[in-house]
Amino acid sequence: YMLGSSHPCRPDRAWPERKLLLEVQGGQWIKGRHTRGGTAFETECRKLTWYALLGYRVMLVTPKMIDDGSAIAFLESEFREGKQDAVGIL
Repeated sequence: YMLGSSHPCRPDRAWPERKLLLEVQGGQWIKGRHTRGGTAFETECRKLTWYALLGYRVMLVTPKMIDDGSAIAFLESEFREGKQDAVGIL
């Protein structure tokens, strides 16, 4: 899902009707892109700020949170409020 032509980034998952985005922050244990250096971190900050200015809520999760089910639990809580099924959304 692209947020418009003026935004160069693409979220990992998006539910535009809910103004909800999901970003998986991987690589924290192997010095991945998000944790490796100042440039990558600054790019990530710019992207998250852009999402906020566009009115989106961003859920940040890690691969471990996906594996242990806690990411799904957060999403199920969000979708339960709107009576939508969250199964199979990741």
